[in-house]
Amino acid sequence: MKSGRDRMPIGTSTAAGAWRRAAPGAPAPLAIEVLRPSRKAAVYRLAGALPDGGDVIAKRCRRANAVIERLIYEDFLARARVTSPRWLGHADDEDAGFRWLFLEDAGEEEYQRDLRDHRRLAGHWLARLETAALGTGLHRHLPDRGPRRYRALLRSARTALAAHLDAPAFPEAEVRSLAALVDGLDRLEAHWDEIEALCAPLPRTLVHGDLVRKNVRVRGGDGDLALLVFDWENAGWGEPCVDLAQLAEKALNPDLAAYRAVHDGLPAAVDDAALRGAARCGAYFRLLDAITWMLPLPVHRSRRYLVGPLSALRVYRERLGAALGESGWAS
Repeated sequence: MKSGRDRMPIGTSTAAGAWRRAAPGAPAPLAIEVLRPSRKAAVYRLAGALPDGGDVIAKRCRRANAVIERLIYEDFLARARVTSPRWLGHADDEDAGFRWLFLEDAGEEEYQRDLRDHRRLAGHWLARLETAALGTGLHRHLPDRGPRRYRALLRSARTALAAHLDAPAFPEAEVRSLAALVDGLDRLEAHWDEIEALCAPLPRTLVHGDLVRKNVRVRGGDGDLALLVFDWENAGWGEPCVDLAQLAEKALNPDLAAYRAVHDGLPAAVDDAALRGAARCGAYFRLLDAITWMLPLPVHRSRRYLVGPLSALRVYRERLGAALGESGWAS
C-alpha cells in the first residue's frame, strides 16, 4: 500500500494515539510512514505495531465513509468466505467528523493486469464476494451504485461543466475541450435506456466502486494466490458493472469467463455476451466517477490549480469519445 515514505515523529502523531485507543495492549509503532497525505482520507503505515511485529495500516477518513467501510470489514468480510485484509479495529478522531480505521498491512505484491492468473483470481474473487452478499440485508445500509446513481452523476457533471464554458479564466482550447466533453455526456445520456438494459440481467449486490490496482494486493505463492482488496469508501449496492470494467489503465480487468464459472447467483441468461455488455457499462461508470472527482473546478484560485484538473478532463473526454465510438454511439 505504499505511495510515499515520509516519516513523522511518533510522539506527535495522531495516528499513533488513535491506535493506542483502538488496541490498548498493542505495541507502540516503531515508525510511521505517511502513505497518502490527505485531508479527506489520510493513510499511514504503523511499523511493528502488532504483537507479532507486523505492520498496521491506519486510515483517517470522514465519518460517513468510515461507517460504510467498518460495516463491510467488520460485519460482512469478517464472515464472508472471501480473502480480505484482517480488520483490527477503529477509533474516534479528535475531530468528530472523522474516524480512524485499522487493518493489517496487505503487503507489497501488486496486482498485474497483464497476468492471466491475476485476472482469473480477480474474476473468482468478485464472483464469490457478490454471491456472499446476496440475501445478507446489506442493501439496507449501503448507497445506490446502480445505473440511476450514475445517470445522476452524468447530469450533475454536465451542469457543472457547462457552467464553465463562458469562464474568462479558460483559454479557448480548454473551452472547446470542455464543450466536447459536455457533448459526449449528452450522447451517452441519449443511450441511457440501452445502458440500463445492459445492466439489468446482473443481480444487484455489493459493489466496491473503485476496484483499481492501487486498492488491491496479491498474496501467496504459485497456485495459492489470494486477492486482498481495501478502500471500500465508494462501496454501495447495485449491478456490479463498474467492478467488471475492462479498461486499459488502472482497472483490474477481471476474467469474465472465470467470474461467470464460479458465480452462484447469476441467472442462466447471463452469458459471455451479456457480461461483456455489462463491463462496457462499467467503463462508462468509471469515467463518470472520474469526471465527478475533478469537479467543481477551482476557478477562483490561481491558474496553476486548474492545470491538473483540465488536463485530466481532456483525457476523460478522449476516453469517453473512444468508448462511444466502440459502442456505435458516437453520432
